[in-house]
Amino acid sequence: MTLVVVKRVQDFLLIVSDTKLTDPTRCKWTPLDQSLKVVNIDSNWVVAFAGNTYFADVALKQFSGSPAFHTASEILLSAHKESRRNPDGETDFLLISVRTAAIHVFKGGICNRSTCNTTWIGDGLAFDRFQRSFVPTGNPKKGDVSNIVRFERGTRAIRPAIVNDAVHQICTRTSCAMADVIQDSSIPSVGGFPITLVIGHERAQLWPELSALFAKPNPDISPSAERDILFGEARTGDYNFEVIPAQIPSHNALAIYFRNANYCLLFRRWDGGISFARPIREVTSEKIEQRLARECNCAFWRINVRKETGGYGIGFDIPENAAPLVQKN
Repeated sequence: MTLVVVKRVQDFLLIVSDTKLTDPTRCKWTPLDQSLKVVNIDSNWVVAFAGNTYFADVALKQFSGSPAFHTASEILLSAHKESRRNPDGETDFLLISVRTAAIHVFKGGICNRSTCNTTWIGDGLAFDRFQRSFVPTGNPKKGDVSNIVRFERGTRAIRPAIVNDAVHQICTRTSCAMADVIQDSSIPSVGGFPITLVIGHERAQLWPELSALFAKPNPDISPSAERDILFGEARTGDYNFEVIPAQIPSHNALAIYFRNANYCLLFRRWDGGISFARPIREVTSEKIEQRLARECNCAFWRINVRKETGGYGIGFDIPENAAPLVQKN
């Protein structure tokens, strides 16, 4: 199973999902058992899935060119209905229009258009946990803006600021709520990493992120004097990763890079179906963008971190596709 949640905020759609693949025949989960659950078909359509990945893979391989709604919905409804006859579990889908922000849900054997502010597919218990984390308690503090990058205090990531402040705050809460579900050991069907896709101004864009979460080592290990103030060091259990998406969303390429380990998981639709992960090992932070561009033959959108006196400078170049969505100075 999995969890995909869509929040409608003003004229924007915020889509967040996990990456974990669950195989009941396997006794141990590995980092390669992951997939992007949200796929950009083209500049018009985004498809999300939850459930049996076989039927999702079959459906995605049937898309070609820029299909009309009738064709796209027939593909997804047929795959969904076929999955319901399978004893290993069914597959639900979302079909989302980038141009109109319309959302159609393929669930329970039928296709319905959603008019709700929140639409979801996947594990019901996981969604309940998501909502408990999403609903704010108290008065959340506003974040700081620096070089069009927003760091929300008390949250887990540095990410580009969406052009609309209200939308950006909801996006932050959405991503953090998914992270809470992922870290909840009582919900094993959801795991991996929270991945965000933003739709607005007739554009869709996977969103980059730089995590700011350090794990406390157990037992305690004293850090070295050279311990990095942002990235920490591997031996003390510091856990930090970057989400680096392709600049053009239809490439469906996204990397999760672990700086301390010089290790990367690269997701792409390698055979035209689901975006699976492949490992890239022994690649430094300075070389990762070049390596990704060579592997996928496309440019990536990364939050750049520069060492400066007393700290870091953070920024990035805004891809043309994302420009209408990003807050400028």
